[in-house]
Amino acid sequence: MTRLRIPIIGQQSEHKSVNVNSQITVNMFPQIESDGAKNAISLQRTPGLKFNSTVASGVCRSPRPILWNGSGYMVIGTQLVKIASGTASVVGTLSTSTGNVSMSSNINHLMVVDGTKGWTWDDSTFTDIFNGDSDFVKTSTMCTYMDGYSIVNKAGFGTFTISSLNDSTAWAAGDVASAEANPDDITALIATHKELWLFGPQTSELWYNSGNADFPFEPYRNGTVEWGIHAPFSLAKADESLFWLSQNREGKGIVLSARGTSPVAISTRDIESEIGEITTISDAIGWTYQQKGHTFYVLTFPTGDRTFVYDVASNMWHRRRSFGVERWRAFGALFDGKKHYCGDYANNNIYELDLDTYTDNGTTISCTRRTQVIHKDRQRLRVERIELDVEAGVGVSVGQGSDPKIMMRYSKDGGHTWSNEQWRDLGAMGKYGQRVYWTTLGIGRQWVFEFTVTDPIRFSMYGGYADITVCR
Repeated sequence: MTRLRIPIIGQQSEHKSVNVNSQITVNMFPQIESDGAKNAISLQRTPGLKFNSTVASGVCRSPRPILWNGSGYMVIGTQLVKIASGTASVVGTLSTSTGNVSMSSNINHLMVVDGTKGWTWDDSTFTDIFNGDSDFVKTSTMCTYMDGYSIVNKAGFGTFTISSLNDSTAWAAGDVASAEANPDDITALIATHKELWLFGPQTSELWYNSGNADFPFEPYRNGTVEWGIHAPFSLAKADESLFWLSQNREGKGIVLSARGTSPVAISTRDIESEIGEITTISDAIGWTYQQKGHTFYVLTFPTGDRTFVYDVASNMWHRRRSFGVERWRAFGALFDGKKHYCGDYANNNIYELDLDTYTDNGTTISCTRRTQVIHKDRQRLRVERIELDVEAGVGVSVGQGSDPKIMMRYSKDGGHTWSNEQWRDLGAMGKYGQRVYWTTLGIGRQWVFEFTVTDPIRFSMYGGYADITVCR
């Protein structure tokens, strides 16, 4: 019998054939540890949703809420909501109640478009732009800001329009340009690094501010990217990079990132396979946030009821899931310098993303890790004991979590069939020496272990060991 360190920690990597790879990482993310750490990689809990307020009616509609003039803004139902010093209030009313909105800002105005109208907020008045200037493109679905100009697309026409300098209420009919390199629609746009990205279904273009007095923006000579965007609202930026769910002439469904002008695929083949199983992916919603040194790109598929999250720090994926659904209920996030705030895709709640909160507004968060297949050249393996290396003794003083447990079940056939659930103690508060192990598990050729914690406690997993005998 040999004691082996077994590969417990890893990212979401569920292959269509579970015998190849059946790894699941839900509501925990892999963290690369610094030199000298007990293990090179660990699993940490994702943040919970701490209730902040309910001030509007409807559901959150802003995948990329923004910070402007020191306050956060998001759209819930028909209402523009301002979050100042942690307190939310309604400051404006839109004419629509459903569908995603896009938001941007300049030094004088915050701007909102929803595909039917556009509005501005100057910290005192919420204004319908078209009522004041009929040259505004009412059907714009996305807006951005660059070098003093508010910029919107005209969906279905392959054009974009710019505002007057530092004035999102003033537009001229002649201040319009078309994507030039390819006859592609402009379904999404965003400004970053002094570059304006124009995304179409098949290709993308990069433009810059040339200072031309007639129209300031011009395309780079070699600024065509042979990747378009399949889900316009999957577009997000963070950590000096752009992220989106791509499409080109060959296909769709690869998640790309671009820092500069050269996109690279960040989705793994298994993530792409999971995305490919979803019937509709054009409604995917992407947003980013940064917390404790990690920059996360959150990609949710509303029709597919799935949320995948990419961690820039580790270059690894995990899933997030709220109780009763397969997707995460958080919708968009903004940081006001102290806290991260987000909405809810299903109701009008505003939450704080809090690493010290271990529920989603009081409901259970189930943290699950399923290992890769453990085998040895198709030989039979007898597992006498498996032990987890976890942070024990972190139970709470009273209530659920005062006697925390962890569940393990195993498969001997690569993840097709499973044993009964077997529960073990994680250690009440202060029982730091609690050992977590299971014995006499039997014989199999393709072992997979799955571990789940549902108690509202701090939880970290560092590795695992097994006493294994190769059966001749």
